[in-house]
Amino acid sequence: MELDELEMILANDAAWLDSVILQRGSDIDRETVLEYLKMFIAEQKMKSSDKREIIDIQKHFRNWLNIKMNYRLKHERAESKRVNSGRRATEITATSPEDYDWPV
Repeated sequence: MELDELEMILANDAAWLDSVILQRGSDIDRETVLEYLKMFIAEQKMKSSDKREIIDIQKHFRNWLNIKMNYRLKHERAESKRVNSGRRATEITATSPEDYDWPV
């Protein structure tokens, strides 16, 4: 089948889209899957993969999507850690051990 035809079939296959969403869990919704499907088909066209079987495209897309989503999540977590690394919001005024009132 032609890639454009496969894209249209997959984009309108509610059961398949739901299975992709269930596989990924709560980190993706239908709109996001459709956006990634468009990117995937465009990438396949650039690679001169004009015709493919539907089962091959479905499997390849799932693997491709997992790689893309895992990469995105990894970088989002790293960015979150970088932004939240300055946890101390108060200024430290103690400059020597004597500044602390520690029981002896």
